[in-house]
Amino acid sequence: SITLAFVFGLAVLVYERGILDWTHVRAWMSTGDEISWLVPIMSFSIIVGLALDYDIFLVKRILEFRTEHGYGHKSSIVAGLNATGGIITAAGLIMAVAFGGLMLSASPVLYQWSFLLT
Repeated sequence: SITLAFVFGLAVLVYERGILDWTHVRAWMSTGDEISWLVPIMSFSIIVGLALDYDIFLVKRILEFRTEHGYGHKSSIVAGLNATGGIITAAGLIMAVAFGGLMLSASPVLYQWSFLLT
């Protein structure tokens, strides 16, 4: 919830207060009075869905090391992070590139959405 609050707060600063207007990058320029109503709803759904998906993937691996391989509490967490950390990081980078590409759009809804997801 802290991450979502930070992301939504940063979007308000960028698109309503115009703190990045000095960059003259169209995707970071203030769009006027408000953020599109669709952007927070869609972003929330995707962010929570992806977070739950990767959390389940990580916890499953930790549980696997704990139950099947007999690791202790701390060692199973370390082994689970070691086994899945690279995959989760690579997936995050791919998502950032894919959603970052939407910042090139001329539609304010798409580049606001891209900003929140990237």
